Amino acid sequence: MTRLRIAYLAGSQDDAMPRPWLADALAAFGDVTGFLFERRRRTSFHTTRFLPPRRFGAGLPGHDAAIPSLGEALRMGEAAGTPWQRLSEPAALIRHIMNARRAQRLFAALHRLRPSLIVVDGAVLAPLFPTLRSLGCPLVWAPDRRGSLYHAAQAEALPEGWLASWHGAAAAAHAEGEALAAPLLDQLWLTGDAAEEHFADLVPAARRHAVGGSAEGMASAMRAMSLPARPAPPPAPSRVPDAEQLSFNPLTRLAWWRLSLRDAQDARISLLDSHGATLPAATVTIHRRRAGAIDVEAMAVLPAGVSAEELRLDISTPRGAMPALSPAAPAVEQRAGLVALEPFGAWQELWAWSLDEKPGLHPRPEQSAILPLPARPGSGSLHRLRFALRDQGEAVTLTPPEGIGEELSHPALWTGRHPPSSARLRAMAGRHQGETAWIIGNGPSVRPEDLDALQGRVTFCFNRFHLAHGRTSLRPRYTVSADRQMIEDFGAEMVSSSGGTVFLAAKEPPALEGDYIWVRQLPVFPPLFSLRADIAVTPGGSSPYVAMQLGYFMGIRRFILYGTDFNYRFSDTGSQDPYRAATGDGNHFIKNYRGGRDWAPPSLRAISAAFLNARRVTEAAGGFIRNASRGGHLDIFERQSFESALALH
Repeated sequence: MTRLRIAYLAGSQDDAMPRPWLADALAAFGDVTGFLFERRRRTSFHTTRFLPPRRFGAGLPGHDAAIPSLGEALRMGEAAGTPWQRLSEPAALIRHIMNARRAQRLFAALHRLRPSLIVVDGAVLAPLFPTLRSLGCPLVWAPDRRGSLYHAAQAEALPEGWLASWHGAAAAAHAEGEALAAPLLDQLWLTGDAAEEHFADLVPAARRHAVGGSAEGMASAMRAMSLPARPAPPPAPSRVPDAEQLSFNPLTRLAWWRLSLRDAQDARISLLDSHGATLPAATVTIHRRRAGAIDVEAMAVLPAGVSAEELRLDISTPRGAMPALSPAAPAVEQRAGLVALEPFGAWQELWAWSLDEKPGLHPRPEQSAILPLPARPGSGSLHRLRFALRDQGEAVTLTPPEGIGEELSHPALWTGRHPPSSARLRAMAGRHQGETAWIIGNGPSVRPEDLDALQGRVTFCFNRFHLAHGRTSLRPRYTVSADRQMIEDFGAEMVSSSGGTVFLAAKEPPALEGDYIWVRQLPVFPPLFSLRADIAVTPGGSSPYVAMQLGYFMGIRRFILYGTDFNYRFSDTGSQDPYRAATGDGNHFIKNYRGGRDWAPPSLRAISAAFLNARRVTEAAGGFIRNASRGGHLDIFERQSFESALALH
């Protein structure tokens, strides 16, 4: 179907802006070229382009430049010395935005456009209608509520004085403009904010249409003008060129794909492998921008044998599905990362992993050494780099010879001086030296009988584990929550019902009564592993990571994970709050774990980087982290059966 060429004209009398939704609705029927005339600022709609605005007294000579328009007289107030008679004429509606020279340019542009339809938004451009009529195409007027009726009512309601006189002049000018425009119209579109009865005496019923801004109403009105009455389908989503990045970390197997799409405001997107199968540990985050564009951030921890280049984005809209998108270029490999950063005398000591012999660091290191790690093919090395951080605003940047590294953009947030968050926590230093700790997740794979077997061990459980007390004899030694939503929604319940020692990790102490230990948690990325959890920890996207930092501070160097399934199912809430953007309650062995509350979707980028850092730090200390979960998809740690792990103490 041939698309219409629609000219959309809008102007403002004062600070009231035109209605962008009207231009957007017209875009369903054709290509809209917009001409906006406004005194002070330029407004852009994604369906239109505009002539530059002009100011009164600057570029409008030869048309009563010394006489203000209605809008200017209103802003000038009594100081204008207003000539009321000149404000009561239709020219007063547009004197500030139009002169003969500018009108000539406008009509020349319209001649070149050869529009199929002209739509005039608002009342102030009524004086242009005689010339617009001469262009020989259907002419539609969509008046707003600020016509003669509105100003007459204001003049009557106000006490006698300057402002009442101004509204009286505006009512007269609008009335003349309406009378001038009415016989020249093909149609009058009533959009809901202009009273139909006001125009009943000016425009016959056959030429009045209540469109309401909807496509259905416009289609009906266009049929009466013998114009194509079926809205043309909006364009399909398309990728923005040169706005795409794909990276891959071979140690965590995290693929991170970022791209931008046009005309995709209502798109539903999922991340699949090359066979169209859903990935178990994958998330897609959509950041909506103006004009129908979106930024897409897709992440997945890839199973063995699946490459980042095999990823596909499945995109569907209410208009149907589009062909799956594959990456535009090969992935860039992440070959270095920041692990830990601690003070060392007058220096800072950075631990960093690298797949290359010597990563580049800024600021320049004064000393460097390689820390021992278990020999594994392709696992790289762990470097200790000491440097002076002379400027707290200076970023700490790790740059490998090839690929990409990592950057800590605001190191002062982490390296600044902080007192211990709790004397009780500080007293726990080295408490479990030489012991093995169990990090017990709440994934669906958890079996109550397995939990029973862990009673008496050093155990860290999380959040609302106490809801499972009726199904197991296990009472954890420690309960940790670093989840802002859990603390906000169920903090008091966790403190009163968990038993043992409760740690709540947050930037500031939660305002809760009861017996808990506050752990200072600083929002740092990359998720540096803290060697002094009594000072601060980083969240790393999960409460188990905070527990590992606490355990390390207590002297633990051997960790066994259980129930960490690393498989997330949730729905997008559409919330603008990133901490309440997910909903769903099927990710845990505990029913009603989140109580129907919305929550923050998992950050696979933070979780995978954090777990790698925890593994590097514990292995450098001669320890290990092993995964004894029954199934699941967390493979960054060495697997061990639950039964054999029970033999460790």
